[in-house]
Amino acid sequence: MLDGSTPSLQLHQTKLILVFTPFPYEPWGPRNPEEAKSYKFADWDGTPCEESRCQITFDKGLLNISNAVLFHAGGLSQKIDIEEITRNRLSPQRWIFYTKECPGVLPIGPRYDGMYNWTATYRLDSDLFVPYGSYAPLELQAKPAGEDAIDHVDKVSSNQRTQPDDVSEELYDKNVNYARGKDKMAAFGTSQHCGGHRFAFVRALMKHVEVSVFGKCANQLSETNNTWHCPHNMGKGCLEEFQRHKFYLAFENSLCIDYITEKYWRNSLERGLVPIVLGGARYSPEQAIPGSFINVADFDSVKALADYLKYLDKNDTAYNQYFQWRTKYKVVKYQFWLCQLCKALHNPIKSPKTYHKISEFWGVKGSCGIEKKLIWEIINKG
Repeated sequence: MLDGSTPSLQLHQTKLILVFTPFPYEPWGPRNPEEAKSYKFADWDGTPCEESRCQITFDKGLLNISNAVLFHAGGLSQKIDIEEITRNRLSPQRWIFYTKECPGVLPIGPRYDGMYNWTATYRLDSDLFVPYGSYAPLELQAKPAGEDAIDHVDKVSSNQRTQPDDVSEELYDKNVNYARGKDKMAAFGTSQHCGGHRFAFVRALMKHVEVSVFGKCANQLSETNNTWHCPHNMGKGCLEEFQRHKFYLAFENSLCIDYITEKYWRNSLERGLVPIVLGGARYSPEQAIPGSFINVADFDSVKALADYLKYLDKNDTAYNQYFQWRTKYKVVKYQFWLCQLCKALHNPIKSPKTYHKISEFWGVKGSCGIEKKLIWEIINKG
């Protein structure tokens, strides 16, 4: 057990993880200190982590005896005295930078340079890989999205589960005609980050094909009356309306490295629509399922994309090709990343490292704006 009377981090068989800036939407346990002591390190489905000898705490008074200190980027503020908390920092500690937002939304300034040892983000080169989704062969455990990082902390092999999310088993039947019942073309949903390249592209596409729009920003695309309101988690009625569409515009709000969100995974693949992707990621097999999507960047103009969508709309055989992946793969949840962290803390050969320029690693310059020029060229051609 953890012994709060000694500052030594080397002797702990159970590793103590201090959540210094909690994030309220993450399922890593309650905020009550007493309840946190009983938090069990387990995966999404309740399966114990491969290495579960870890304990969560939210008590900042235990900073000097914690093996890892976790900082959620969204919780960082100027109120945190960086000099104060780093003054007596113990060298064996691992300080972790965590976020699922991109630098375009949540950039990090130079005041945090030299502070972090590990990163936990959606980027493939992060120490702990935290993607929005992944996939696995139907008959095997997890094939995913990523290469090794932090000696990989088994990033690729351990960041998946074999349980599909909320996809019907029917969707994996190779004999299903996925065009059946879909009498609408494309859907686009957005509730924040209105405007920019995404809205410009949607407006241009609307000149050629029908696009249904939902979300808080729908009124900004007022050229069409084809809008509807759906809650974020979608009730049955909304889901049924959503699944009448053949395509989903999985347009990322920022064109950043490796940034592929729920727009591709949950909104498209899990709900039976073909994603039309627009983002800064390469959409390589390490990141996305081959043959599952249409990439805006592969077309010379918006009209060329629209013409291809019209072709697929009239050709069920061609449309169904975008679902052949379901005969081989399934969408899965990545392994809960605290399991990765616990395993990494118990790895005796993990060499120390420091992000001396975290502001460059997680800065807009060099990380975002990927393909921006190309995207605007496509938009401007109409």
